[in-house]
Amino acid sequence: MKRNVIFAIVAAGAVIGGGTLAGAAMSSDGERTEPTSAALDDIAVAEAGADTGSGDDGAAGDDSGSAAEQAVGTAIGAVPGVVTDIELDADDGQGRGWEVEVYGEDEQWHRVRISEDGAEVLNSRALAGDDDDDDDRVAARSLLSESAEIDAAEAVRLAEEHTSALLREATVDDGHWELELRGEDGTEYELRINLASGEITDEERGDDDNGGGDDRDDRNEDDADDRDDDRDDRDDRNEDDADDRDDDQDDDRDDRDDRNDDADDRNDAADDGDDQGDDDADDR
Repeated sequence: MKRNVIFAIVAAGAVIGGGTLAGAAMSSDGERTEPTSAALDDIAVAEAGADTGSGDDGAAGDDSGSAAEQAVGTAIGAVPGVVTDIELDADDGQGRGWEVEVYGEDEQWHRVRISEDGAEVLNSRALAGDDDDDDDRVAARSLLSESAEIDAAEAVRLAEEHTSALLREATVDDGHWELELRGEDGTEYELRINLASGEITDEERGDDDNGGGDDRDDRNEDDADDRDDDRDDRDDRNEDDADDRDDDQDDDRDDRDDRNDDADDRNDAADDGDDQGDDDADDR
């Protein structure tokens, strides 16, 4: 990252959001000037020499590089400052686009929405004071420190070149850029890039789609489950049909038994009649 002026932060234990920041300004030839101090709420972007839309990396209007790199340049072209966060997402039915957070030279936080191709500002707004948090302030302070050399555009370029994948999200944490990327084959990557050295200090790779393999496996498993369910349904229907037939047969047997009982009752009645006739004959 190119700087004409380096703002060296030397206030140990200072926290953005209160207190003061003590520092020493040095000219580009290394000559020390009088110490300076500034409120930590007022992170001096211009004095810190951050890339604010002029220069080679992420310059506004530069149509080279990936969509993410162009989105960084477009955002700081609209709001000069330092990019602390960039993410590709969908927002309220507007389709995919880049959401870029910038700490501006006006010492305010801004959220800039950029078209998916990185070329056009869709909207931009300054964030209220309670919209920024400690992580945002620490991220800005990290990027503006004298040791930071890797801005958002450079981090994106390094990550995309290393993985041959495209950025999905990048943010600053603990002196590193943390980036998430996805390749054309669906492979996902997570990288950490040191702000000072540009070294990739950690990398994770996971197959999101595995060239479609995982999806195919899932579909095959789902198809197999569906077939098993169909077989279970058929078995259930067959069992129900068999039970129904058994019930029908039982009902038929019960009906026959009832009819036999009726016949027995009639025979008993006839026998009773014969017995009565015999008794009457005997009486006579």
